[in-house]
Amino acid sequence: MNYRVLIGLLLLGSTAIHPMMDSSSKKSDSSYNPMDLLLKIVQLPEDQKTVAMGILTGTANEPMMKKLLDTEEAKAQAEQAEFETRQEELKTQQVKEREESKRLFAGLKVRKEEAKAQTVIETAKKEREKAETDAFLEKNRQENRLETIAVTNQLDRNRDIDRVETEKKNKIESQDREERLKQLAEARRRQENDRLLGAQATENAQSRRLKQQQHDKQLQEQQQKHRDEMAQKEGFYEREKAERIQAINDKERSEAAIRQENERSAAQIRKEEEDRTRRELEAREAMEGRLQEEKYKKKLETERERQKTVEMEGQQQREEALALQGQKMEDERRHYKDYKIREDDASIRRREEKHSELRQKIDAFFNFVDHPEHMKKTLTYVGGTVVSVAGGVYFFKHAMPIVRKKVEEILFTPPLVDETSFEFTLPWKKKTIDQKLDTLYFNPELKGQIERVHSVLKNTKKHGGYFLNYLFYGEPGTGKTASARALAYESGLDYAIMSGGNVQKLLNTGKAEERIKQVFNWAKKSKKGLLLFIDEADAFLKDPNNGHNMTEQLYAILNSFLNLTGTESKDICIILSTNHPQNLPKAVLDRVGPGQFIYFGIPKYEERVNIVKHFVGKYLESHNKPSKVDTDGDSDPITPRIDDETIQYIAQKTDGFSGRNISYLILAIEKVMLTQETPGISRVLIDTIVEQAVKQHSLSLNFQSHA
Repeated sequence: MNYRVLIGLLLLGSTAIHPMMDSSSKKSDSSYNPMDLLLKIVQLPEDQKTVAMGILTGTANEPMMKKLLDTEEAKAQAEQAEFETRQEELKTQQVKEREESKRLFAGLKVRKEEAKAQTVIETAKKEREKAETDAFLEKNRQENRLETIAVTNQLDRNRDIDRVETEKKNKIESQDREERLKQLAEARRRQENDRLLGAQATENAQSRRLKQQQHDKQLQEQQQKHRDEMAQKEGFYEREKAERIQAINDKERSEAAIRQENERSAAQIRKEEEDRTRRELEAREAMEGRLQEEKYKKKLETERERQKTVEMEGQQQREEALALQGQKMEDERRHYKDYKIREDDASIRRREEKHSELRQKIDAFFNFVDHPEHMKKTLTYVGGTVVSVAGGVYFFKHAMPIVRKKVEEILFTPPLVDETSFEFTLPWKKKTIDQKLDTLYFNPELKGQIERVHSVLKNTKKHGGYFLNYLFYGEPGTGKTASARALAYESGLDYAIMSGGNVQKLLNTGKAEERIKQVFNWAKKSKKGLLLFIDEADAFLKDPNNGHNMTEQLYAILNSFLNLTGTESKDICIILSTNHPQNLPKAVLDRVGPGQFIYFGIPKYEERVNIVKHFVGKYLESHNKPSKVDTDGDSDPITPRIDDETIQYIAQKTDGFSGRNISYLILAIEKVMLTQETPGISRVLIDTIVEQAVKQHSLSLNFQSHA
């Protein structure tokens, strides 16, 4: 098969059998081999088959091509007629659907009106039932109110009667006491007289001895007479008392009878009042019932008027909707007519363009076949392009991931690392560390431990020994991360900080184990040696025997970490940091040798003084300038700078604060200083800020105790 036949078959696949492709599978972008093309030619009608064979043999002439074009034109006209028939059917179907929609819309409107009328009737019924219920409740409230008033009046009358009786009894008892006191005074007077008489008789005994007997006799007679008089007088008093008691009892009986008569009269009056009240309530209820019935009738009449108005408005809206629908249908017909005209014009243009394109392709084919050298160059260029594209696709599919992975390992930091000094940077953007050991203020014991760790790390790096691992534990904000950063800087090591919380976030993705291995492989590439600080290590290194819910992913991470740290390393020093060392498994703690557990506690007073001084110099140095001090006494004096006395005051008030808490306190003071119109800050404002910080710290401790 020569080039002429091959090019003829290829061009025939895109031009000569194009009508056949349109009438069958519509896959204009498919490729055909020669055998497929020959089979397709055999299946063509006789007129098209003749033209196709003429193109293959080179005997095709203009009459044959014209005949083929006329055939295509006839087919296009037949397709256009079929398209118009389908459009008419579609238009008829749309008219039927619109009529059906109108009918459904009318039925929906009728059902909506019926439902609205039913709703009005139910609403009126509910309002009538509510009015009846309110009337019944109001009647019960009136009856209860009358009963309460009657009972209250009866209790008041009973209290008044009891009070009067009590006053009477108290008055009688007072009179009895006065009588008894008078009788006692009289008896004492008589005894005194008797005593005086006896004394006088004794004194005159010697002078009147002779008259003693006569005197004694007279005295006895007088005494007897006196006793008789006293007896008569006492009997008179007793009779008078009895008569008085009898009179009081009679008076009480008469008052009781009067009281009973008054109660009967009051009961009769109360009964009459209740009957009158009941009749008034019944009359009022009857009046309210009539008023309610009239109100309900008026409401129904109003509702009927409103319903008529709504029906009229609905009828008007339906007429307007029908008019709008007719206008819309007219507009649609006009638009469809315009669309039809435009579509016909476009169809004619497409057929003309199609015929013109077919003629151009046929002419181009014959021109291309008549120049074999140009055909060879074109095929060579196409073949080279195909080979180049295939090679590029293969490279980007298979080689590019390997190259990208290598570039990421060299230039980029692993995703789990939050901060590091071991990363690719430009020479003029070299990263510096502002954290040093002399800016860390710990108690003497902890400071000595940190200095020993510094010495061990420095000498290990110097002599190429194996690094030890450490555990930093204690309260949050006490300087564990800062110590690790300063140790790496002072020892000449690179450092990297990763958080256990970031590892925990990857548990559900299944990539946590891979990312941890990536961190260790990346860390081994440091030429200086790398200090890897793992903050919140207990977030992913959990003890299975401590009641934790260990998943399969956590077991895999724990085993991977133990395998990566199972042997000594000259490249990596690991520092585990945690606030809860009891949650770490024993296997992880065994990776830390003896004497390498370092506790970071809350700073004492001396350490707090140094920490406050450090943060004052760091955050307030630019604002700590002399200013004009208020001398007129009208406002609070301004402190020109944070002096030593204020620093000691802050350190004294911040008992229990960590270094981080103190830094936030100094930052709060800085924010207040920035809002001042003049430099400096008053001591009153400092006291207020410190008191707020202390109160907030106490609240946070309470929150932790209740957690």
